[in-house]
Amino acid sequence: MELTFEQIISAANGIVRTEQNDLGLELHRFTREQEAFFHKTHPLYCNSYFFNGYFSKNCRTCAGVTLDFISDAKTFKIDFGKIECVELKDPLPQMFDLYIDDEFVESYEINNEILYESSGEKHRFTLHFPHFAFPIISKVELGEATVFKPLKKKIDILFLGDSITHGARTFHPSNTYVMRVARNLDIAIVNQGNSGFVYDADSVEKVCDPKIVVTAYGINDFMKKNLQMLESDTAEFIKKVKALYPNSRIVSILPLWTAWDGEDENFKKDESACLKKVYEEYSDYIIDGRSLIPHDEKYLYDKVHPNDEGFKYYGNNLTKELANIIEKG
Repeated sequence: MELTFEQIISAANGIVRTEQNDLGLELHRFTREQEAFFHKTHPLYCNSYFFNGYFSKNCRTCAGVTLDFISDAKTFKIDFGKIECVELKDPLPQMFDLYIDDEFVESYEINNEILYESSGEKHRFTLHFPHFAFPIISKVELGEATVFKPLKKKIDILFLGDSITHGARTFHPSNTYVMRVARNLDIAIVNQGNSGFVYDADSVEKVCDPKIVVTAYGINDFMKKNLQMLESDTAEFIKKVKALYPNSRIVSILPLWTAWDGEDENFKKDESACLKKVYEEYSDYIIDGRSLIPHDEKYLYDKVHPNDEGFKYYGNNLTKELANIIEKG
């Protein structure tokens, strides 16, 4: 059974739109307007060679995108017309992660084909796309399949944030905190994390109707903004989110513990207090990121970003917080 593009789209989660061209099917997690915004040079980064075009490339990546379906296929084969990768300062291999019946079975380094041999019995197939690459799908084949049941869900949570939300420094795309929350709760999400970015109201648009919108910026803002700018930009951003999503709960996460905090207990203390003040005024719920992972550098890839084990704590602890919020309605 070769799936049509319409069938592939019916099994795609974590997206806000699709496009088709001569190379195949594109799955996007940002709108065209958002991509146009990120294509512009941001005034806070105008003197940085590295960030020239970086945000534009980031927003085309497939963080949080999955294909999710039930099939009795004996083989699962997916071909790509092209795979674009983002150049990182400290790159990790970009992977596709395949889960069968919610259990991890295999990772595939980026190339033009994925092939998995199955039993021919009904199974749930979930393919996690790489979080710092942009694959264009040319073909999906389910060998000898008689069943194809897409598992597309309504978006429950929209995540807005920087590199930690994007998933930077995780080896497996399925191990980001966002995807751990999605798996733990068996819900659909959209991940609009953009590595390196800051609170900027012009970056957010209405893309779905979620129960919860999570905002998780801060660390880059601390480095780029004075207190007045930090307060005004964050307030403007969250007020716009509330206006765009009036029926959603707005949950704001204060920055995680980092090794910088361990070196200086007063690290960015004023900035943290400023962010908390804004969250208390405009958000529905506040979560202290410092409580989500152990205060031990072994859970960090570098001094800031969690590694796969650190994201396990982050995702599982955040799941408990968000599950309580969902239960309250």
